[in-house]
Amino acid sequence: MNNLKFNLTFLFLLVASYSYSIVGLTDWSATTPGGNEIYDFSNKTLRLKNGDELENIGKWYFYSGYIIGQPNFGGYLTNPKLYFVVNEQTYKIDTFSNQVDWKNFIESRGLQPKIWTRWYDNDWVELIDGILLFSFFYFYISLPLLFLLGIILYRAITLESFNTRKPYTLTSLFIFSLFLLVWLSEKFPQSI
Repeated sequence: MNNLKFNLTFLFLLVASYSYSIVGLTDWSATTPGGNEIYDFSNKTLRLKNGDELENIGKWYFYSGYIIGQPNFGGYLTNPKLYFVVNEQTYKIDTFSNQVDWKNFIESRGLQPKIWTRWYDNDWVELIDGILLFSFFYFYISLPLLFLLGIILYRAITLESFNTRKPYTLTSLFIFSLFLLVWLSEKFPQSI
């Protein structure tokens, strides 16, 4: 009987972990570098601090105090083919009905990143939320991984005295460096 209860509980948790997106856990809201907000509750919307909104945005990037983006070409089109450039300080929204005018505007204002354009089409602050959701819904994977990370860190400190030439220390430094890089990229989402 106990085995049946365990199997039913495990099956319930497995099914629940795959259905969490149905109940609205995929809705998100994030603050832009200029202090405005982009959210996705029914469609992706940019809400400026002055109350103006730009709905149905598809993908965008942040550069030099601006949000530059393209429309959502699928789904619910409230503003079809609406290319945009938004000044985050003055809240001025420039929209374009075609890509040529939009690109000309970007070039004339110097809003094309020189090294790396970081396009977003979803929440760019996912690390903490993702870790929490993963830990909660996939605890049967996350708990052993957390335990393994603890063992690696313990051995790096006790057996290797955190010597950077030893394998446990290198592994723990690599893992924490990776988390630090992802965290920094979320805190500074601007293009370069």
